Amino acid sequence: IAFFMSSFPDGGIARVTRNLVQPLVERGYRVFLFVHTLYEDKLIGNQLPITYIKLPYSIRKKDNYSIIADAVKSHDIKVLFATGFYADYLKRLKDDGLCKLVFVLHGMPLYENLIYEYDINQYDKKSLGAILKHYLLTIPKHKLGYYDRKVLKNYRRRYRDTDAYGVLFDDYGMQVAKAVG
Repeated sequence: IAFFMSSFPDGGIARVTRNLVQPLVERGYRVFLFVHTLYEDKLIGNQLPITYIKLPYSIRKKDNYSIIADAVKSHDIKVLFATGFYADYLKRLKDDGLCKLVFVLHGMPLYENLIYEYDINQYDKKSLGAILKHYLLTIPKHKLGYYDRKVLKNYRRRYRDTDAYGVLFDDYGMQVAKAVG
């Protein structure tokens, strides 16, 4: 089993991953972690039975694919969990038959819409260009549902591209299922 994340061991996603590792190892699984930023100094005294595979590029960069694919093959990884962040190039792992791909949403479904809503109300009022952009572009796009469609498109793509889609609560699962229709 492998996990895919930007940094470790900082943050809530890393905490959840740490909590999952020991029971998985006790059940006989080998656990791998694909990570771009590994804070090794924070691992001292908190060693986990994980094989860390450092990615040379930001996890958004598709240049990581060959490194991940080679590791999946050589370590016989059967399942990769993309926790909190999904990179489109991961779909190739599934398409190439290398492993199962699971995406885990690490927050409230459709929270991105709340961020867009907040951004609509927060803008740089100091420059004429920013004001014009806000009133002539951002607000009309919001009112026409552009941002809502963009968010839903990403959810549908992740849902379609993965073998399983995890959420934090049953209610969140119902919200995602309704959204991806």
